[in-house]
Amino acid sequence: RFNRESTVVLQAAPAQPWLDRGQAPGGTTTDGSIASSRLGNSRQITVYRPPGFDASRPDNLLLFVFDGPHDLFMRALEKAETAAAGFLALGLKPGDRVVVQLPNLPEFLSVIFGLFRARLIPVYALPAHRSTEIVHFVTRAEASAYVVADRHEGFDYRALARAVQAEVPALRHVVVVGEAEEFAAFDGFRADPASLPTQDADPSDVAFLQISGGSTGLSKLIPRTHDDYLYSVRESADISGLEPESVYLTALP
Repeated sequence: RFNRESTVVLQAAPAQPWLDRGQAPGGTTTDGSIASSRLGNSRQITVYRPPGFDASRPDNLLLFVFDGPHDLFMRALEKAETAAAGFLALGLKPGDRVVVQLPNLPEFLSVIFGLFRARLIPVYALPAHRSTEIVHFVTRAEASAYVVADRHEGFDYRALARAVQAEVPALRHVVVVGEAEEFAAFDGFRADPASLPTQDADPSDVAFLQISGGSTGLSKLIPRTHDDYLYSVRESADISGLEPESVYLTALP
């Protein structure tokens, strides 16, 4: 649902019986391009307009997608649902904890939203963490799976995964983004819509386990629910004075 007033239904979108669209009407998408004489090229652009769009209304927003297909969001959903099916195919059950230790990779979003879709609980770890911290997280969370990249900045996370499994045999699964070797390959996951939960998580359910700063020792695991985290986002936006016309820059390495 876009802007809480309409629904985007993309062409050839798969059926989503768990999504309650209520009475929200659908808007329209328009594909086009913008030529740049300075750059000597053109930019592909897709514009979504809610029904009854009125440019004079500050809460009536447009959605722009640059240099992407009009089905960009459908593809993102498909990747997340494929990830969800893959995790469930390993034998994981809704409510199981999964330690995620990934750098800034595109697959991070597919992994995390796939875990949410499968009703699994991510436990966030930092790329700089090593055996002491990961064994602690796996043990305290009673994690059933561990997701890593193959290598990052010269460090082989598969070797770390072997060490963690040797110390915590209850860690049943390791999923690797990249060259998996003996572990489960994330890019080997396959879609299986029939295996996915048909009910959304309850807003008061734990969404993920966040780590504390670790100033007094090993980091503690902080349960964050769906509703409390969204409340934090909304209140932070209000405190910061963000408005519909605000421009927000997020800079990541």
